[in-house]
Amino acid sequence: MLKKLLAGSALLVTMALIAFLDASHVMAQAPTAPPRMVFAHYMPCFPPRGINPESGYWYGTQFDPRYDDHRARPILYTSSLTAPDPELQAYVDEINMAKSYGLDGFLVDELEDSPGYRACWQHLLRAAEIVGNFKIGVTPDYATLNNPDGGDIKNQSRQQKIKHWLDIAGNSPALLRLDNKPCVIPYGVGHPDGKSVIGEKAMVDWFAQSGMPIAYMATHGLDWPLYKQPYANDPQTGFQTFAFGTGSFCPGADTGLRQRALDYWPKSFMQMGENSFLYMNPGPNWYINAHGSTVYRDIWQWNITHRDRYRWVQVITWNDWGESGIAPSVNHFMAWQPVTKYYTDWFKTGTAPRITKDIVFVYHRAQPVKAAPTRYPKRTIKTDATDDVEALAFLTAPATLILQTGETVYRQEVPAGVQSLLKPVELGVQSARIERNGKVIASATSPVPCHNNPARQNLWTIGATSAYPLRSIKLDNWSALSGTWTGAGDQRNGTGASLVGVGAQMGNYRVSAQVTPSLDDNTYAGVITRAQKNSYYLLAIGTWNHATEWRVLRVFDGVETVLESGKLALPAKTPRTIRLDNAGAYLVAFVDDKLLTVLSDWGPDTKVYHDPRYTYGQAGVSAGGAEMTFTQVRVESFDPQL
Repeated sequence: MLKKLLAGSALLVTMALIAFLDASHVMAQAPTAPPRMVFAHYMPCFPPRGINPESGYWYGTQFDPRYDDHRARPILYTSSLTAPDPELQAYVDEINMAKSYGLDGFLVDELEDSPGYRACWQHLLRAAEIVGNFKIGVTPDYATLNNPDGGDIKNQSRQQKIKHWLDIAGNSPALLRLDNKPCVIPYGVGHPDGKSVIGEKAMVDWFAQSGMPIAYMATHGLDWPLYKQPYANDPQTGFQTFAFGTGSFCPGADTGLRQRALDYWPKSFMQMGENSFLYMNPGPNWYINAHGSTVYRDIWQWNITHRDRYRWVQVITWNDWGESGIAPSVNHFMAWQPVTKYYTDWFKTGTAPRITKDIVFVYHRAQPVKAAPTRYPKRTIKTDATDDVEALAFLTAPATLILQTGETVYRQEVPAGVQSLLKPVELGVQSARIERNGKVIASATSPVPCHNNPARQNLWTIGATSAYPLRSIKLDNWSALSGTWTGAGDQRNGTGASLVGVGAQMGNYRVSAQVTPSLDDNTYAGVITRAQKNSYYLLAIGTWNHATEWRVLRVFDGVETVLESGKLALPAKTPRTIRLDNAGAYLVAFVDDKLLTVLSDWGPDTKVYHDPRYTYGQAGVSAGGAEMTFTQVRVESFDPQL
């Protein structure tokens, strides 16, 4: 998948086949054109294991911080935790989620024919059968499929490895087929000359001779000669005798490539449109500006405009956490779901969906492109990248679209429909809202502020939407970790540490409380996140060595370490609201809604990105040195109810 998005992005597949059976151009019957469908490219190296946070979807070797420095973190599908078959249930949850985006299937990247990848393939097929009305197709990755590394079957041809996956699928109703033939949609077919066309015909002939005729869709990531009319119609290569479609990348940075694909390929063929947006490719340090949602939406508009030629669209990708992905993650949670659903419906029907609810989004990066990492080396970005933030709105009627970036506020009067406000990003909190007749109709605040001191460079797009607001967690089952406590619900009084039973698996949430701290020396009041036994993170305000401060501390097995601190005025008998947010690897601290700090890549020592044992856990409150009273305690989850 790595090389796919270097060029920009997009496999394209065609639908109507005109086949010439011999040099006399005897016409064969074209396959029945299927309905318009939208797929997403699926990377089996990032499966939704979803069994528990330590070994499941969030973590595992794919996200080992010592070896990986930029990947997104998927959201755990919590319904799988108590299922009879947690692994299968996680795939069922994932497919149900994909269907809510308007997707009709996954095209699974066959990087290698190894046991782990085959297991993912089998789980996806079975889960799609359970869910229904969802197709699973195979995308052999020619860049890696013949590579013997990774535990794949040795001494087998590419064709044999592909056939192995199709044999596993058997008669599964979930397998993507055209005219009862299994669809094979490879990546990486093209080469600088036309000889590859002859080679691909030989491969398809091999499948036919093996008793498994396939519906073949040649795809490639470059502007290869197959798109020129002579290659498409050349009787010597006979491309039309075995392929019913082809595709080309559609990078947002090069609409000319998309146009050439339309111009060169015979008008009798229907192509598959591609839709992608690349955050950052770590290999060559390429970066394509997403400009919030604008590149993503622009390519959708291209596909919709040319839907007379396109039957299928593929989104790049669902879950390539090393490059791009629209699936729920701790970067954008569900911020791509409403946008994708809107455009998938438009593409399929040919009519823009009626907007029935006002929704607002905010998109940005967590750090400026030129921000110097404090702990790890900075990459040199080989392509131009700009620092911007976008407020996007789906409006039922004219309104005022408001974008706040840091301390700067932009307001724009806009008509009904899909409206965007793109501005230079400033450090601090990023938010957007819709106002109509002087009232706030919808608002969204990014869970991660833009900050200038990241431990490592990470240019993934952060997103938030009013369509999925924070979920309030019921405060019950309070227990004292230490000290003595009284109270219930959203009030606690005592000293030591008190935890609320909101679920030890919860990792992405904010905890806040109002408290009037004691001004006696060496006393503090704070809120706790991600507590496990005697270890947790703490935002505290109080007095240390006769100075009033705020502190973010890590407490591991009772040993306190100050991660960051600063001066803070604490007037006597004045209540303060303290809040600590958790989103992925970020800790964000506030007092009275004023941003104090953003901590990223935190952990037990400077050698690792974070300690996966302590990226989830219970919430609570803490009082040190004196008894304190906490009111308006709130725990709110960023995770949608998956």
